Amino acid sequence: MNAATLITSARADGLNFTVSDSGSVKLSGPQSAVDRWVPAIASNKPEIIALLRQETSAAPVAALADSSAAGSAPISPIEPPWPEPALRPVSHFAFGAVEVPHRYRRAWLELLVRCPDGVSERQWAQAIYDAHDLFETWGAKIEEMRWADDDIFERPDGLIWFL
Repeated sequence: MNAATLITSARADGLNFTVSDSGSVKLSGPQSAVDRWVPAIASNKPEIIALLRQETSAAPVAALADSSAAGSAPISPIEPPWPEPALRPVSHFAFGAVEVPHRYRRAWLELLVRCPDGVSERQWAQAIYDAHDLFETWGAKIEEMRWADDDIFERPDGLIWFL
């Protein structure tokens, strides 16, 4: 069972998921359901955390789109004191639109699961989107050239942090 199906099935069983800042998955719901789902969730933890974090980050955007579609006045964002990263909405690229080569999957999931120490949330988000663009355009070539994970993902000199 893949992570998305696992989350959907566990929710249908009455479970609620929460991801802590430290990367822990917290479950709430009937204890029998918790006991039944914990082994499967534990064995798919990185993928589940990535999906849940993506849901969380997509929820405010979806709410804005829904309110605009319903004829409500759009909410004005507060201007940050720094320039926003050049992020663009992307479909669920962790396991869908862009195929991350298998040899880089573990490093990719680690990047999605937790913001590296010493990196701002903004830099982390930019690195994720830059990695997406990198794999979308050059993924097959990078794999063919057998680049090491560290050459792409390692802080501070990995390619995605340079981009």
